[in-house]
Amino acid sequence: MKMLIFGGSGRTGQVMRRAAAAAGWEVCAPTHAECDLLRAEEVSRCVLESGAAAVGFNCVAADMMTPYLISKLR
Repeated sequence: MKMLIFGGSGRTGQVMRRAAAAAGWEVCAPTHAECDLLRAEEVSRCVLESGAAAVGFNCVAADMMTPYLISKLR
């Protein structure tokens, strides 16, 4: 089965990709150039065209929030 992972090139995304692949998933991780997450129509197109059975991981937000969360801990 195929899993669609947004933000798959970031730190969190790379961990997710390895874990999914190790669990037997075929991983699809589009780049920003392939799918702009700020454009709903592109996200819909990407999800539909991927044929993924699972689209539950948005690793982009985790990587984007990390610096903010670290700054709040100081």
